[in-house]
Amino acid sequence: MKVIAYNSSQGKESYILRLAMPFMGKHTINFELVIEKQKEKWVPIKVSAIGEEGGVLLSESVFELSNIWWEIIHKDDKNKIVPPIIEFWEIGTILIAACLPKKYHPKTPIQDQIKENETLDPARSICWWPNPHAWEKALEAVYYLKEHSMPTITLSFFTQKEWLKRDDIQKTINKFVECFAEHIAEQDDGPEVNKGVLSFFISYQYNSYLRDLRTQFLCFKKNNIKIDLRIGDVELAKKYFKDTRKDPEEPGSWINATHNFEAMPYVVREEILPSGPLGIIKETETEAVTRICSILPGYSMDADAIVVSLLVGSNHIKDLVFWPNPGSEITLDKTQSVVSEELKNLKIKKISSANKITPLEIHPYLVSSLGIPL
Repeated sequence: MKVIAYNSSQGKESYILRLAMPFMGKHTINFELVIEKQKEKWVPIKVSAIGEEGGVLLSESVFELSNIWWEIIHKDDKNKIVPPIIEFWEIGTILIAACLPKKYHPKTPIQDQIKENETLDPARSICWWPNPHAWEKALEAVYYLKEHSMPTITLSFFTQKEWLKRDDIQKTINKFVECFAEHIAEQDDGPEVNKGVLSFFISYQYNSYLRDLRTQFLCFKKNNIKIDLRIGDVELAKKYFKDTRKDPEEPGSWINATHNFEAMPYVVREEILPSGPLGIIKETETEAVTRICSILPGYSMDADAIVVSLLVGSNHIKDLVFWPNPGSEITLDKTQSVVSEELKNLKIKKISSANKITPLEIHPYLVSSLGIPL
């Protein structure tokens, strides 16, 4: 356990609460919160991050928890105005809210934030849970841009397919594989488990990338910096690296390549072919199964991607992935309209959808295409 201290205990009435918050993808942040009643008010004494299987790394849990503001009130006092709530718990007569610092979004009444089917604040749809590190880096850019009277910044968005082609990303993955190979040498859990671990790692890396990008969007928009968003293209970037002798294994080189990319449209559509040759297929009717994916499925009501799996009988033909512009506000309805139009053009009538938002994970076929032996 790693402990974050807030207030000194006075030996009064207290509770030790074991809680968990959903985090990126399928990860959770597990912790113990100690609260104590002092001068008729409940205050946080300390929070202890807990490392568990399926949870976030202990160091990351500590970092995220250290940036949370705790509001502890009577559950009937929901008119209190507080910073943006990430998660809340009602325990007896007590309501505990884990909040973001107020610099990200304005304070609003608790009752407006926790009611079911709430209308999503447009700003929070851009970034529900910002990364403090990415925010500070974006602020540095804001100061520089304003000092030099530059009202616009150019950023790039890479889909999973393009992101995995980047040399700097492949370098990070290879480093992980080298470390993981040492574990396999001591305890080999089999190829399926090993592949799952690799997928878990890559998914977390991509989700972190997308969270950081959304954090930048929020920071720039709050500081009145216009964003010129481009769609990342590895082929164009490599031509730029060849002409300028930039190192493609350095993340900074990819930032410099941004101006060579085309403008990001409202939605980017890409195909992923998971099956390979299928041989003779007797069925003729194609079925579409759609699912809405988010890097923060436990909270966000907006979409980071919509995946449409096309099936003929039991044969998985291909996936269509629709990536909405991550700098846009409230993208779900508009993206679903694009998906509906696409399925209409494909003359697909049999359509089913997942009942809830699912974690955004790296596509299994993309992991397999890396050709990493495990």
